[in-house]
Amino acid sequence: WAARSAPGRGALEEGFHGLVEWGVHHGASDVHLNVYLNEPESEVKYTICGRYVAPECFRRMPTRTLLEMLSVAWMDISGGNGAVFDPSAEQQGSLSRNYAGREVMLRWASMASERGPSVCLRLLEKNHAASIPSLETLGYPPAQIAMLERALFSGGGAVVFAGTVGSGKSTTLASLISRLPADRKVITI
Repeated sequence: WAARSAPGRGALEEGFHGLVEWGVHHGASDVHLNVYLNEPESEVKYTICGRYVAPECFRRMPTRTLLEMLSVAWMDISGGNGAVFDPSAEQQGSLSRNYAGREVMLRWASMASERGPSVCLRLLEKNHAASIPSLETLGYPPAQIAMLERALFSGGGAVVFAGTVGSGKSTTLASLISRLPADRKVITI
């Protein structure tokens, strides 16, 4: 990165997608891009198996380059709030692309922090969402399935799912929602 003083859009876009592809290739659930505006170098980390990992190849990322990468990448984000990447604002959106032969959706969530913007990219494989597994397939024992179904078909109340990244929260909720009768209204956030 140090050899490029003012990379163009193509190089910046390629660099950004290279960061993401590294994460897809290594089984990351998230890419964390922490820009430190008052420092010469910023941080690129990944969540892999629930651990926050900083690969050697991205340890000395120039702040200016990372900020420019994010600005270029934001141009391709759909459903985002704001025409340009704003380091001082919370922004969200998504981008779908093929990485390492897999169709991946990036869910972009950025926020301003004291040191500079922090961008988290959730890596979601699209083909995983194509089929919703049953609770039985997910490994829930019959007693837990019965408890979840009682909560699902009750007239009110709340169910809280908590767990680490990649533990199956969203998949379990999708499985539960697929069991609802057609006359029930579903709103997801």
